[in-house]
Amino acid sequence: MRELDVARIIHNPQLRHDINFDPALHFCPNLEGEKGKRKQEKAIQFWNVLGTQLQLFVEDQDEFMRLFGHGEEWCLPLLLRSVEEIIQALIPARDRMYLDEGLNVDLIMQQFSKGMIDLEKLASWFSGVFKSHYAPMRDEWVAGCTLI
Repeated sequence: MRELDVARIIHNPQLRHDINFDPALHFCPNLEGEKGKRKQEKAIQFWNVLGTQLQLFVEDQDEFMRLFGHGEEWCLPLLLRSVEEIIQALIPARDRMYLDEGLNVDLIMQQFSKGMIDLEKLASWFSGVFKSHYAPMRDEWVAGCTLI
């Protein structure tokens, strides 16, 4: 997904149009060769580290807080900020305030650290954003994602 950085999305109107309206558009990572193998290994490593960090948070909050405190240098806030940047690049400027309200990473992380996060509400919010900004033929896929 790094190839689809925010600058490339912002400066490529055809890509933004295709993302929003082409029902057949799919992004597949190039996993061929050494570079592809490294990408796969890095992705697996990221998700493993995120899982380990979340497990540590659940099982030993004191140790988690000693290692990470309320800082931003762990996988979950980094992931959420990346998602936020990508979505901001894809949606019209008039709707960005809506994004700031629903995907307030600082608030989400505060709720997470206090055990108060409502994941169903967050998933529903994401679903609403996707359904209101992308082609209707993706609605079924989006609905399926919120059931996970």
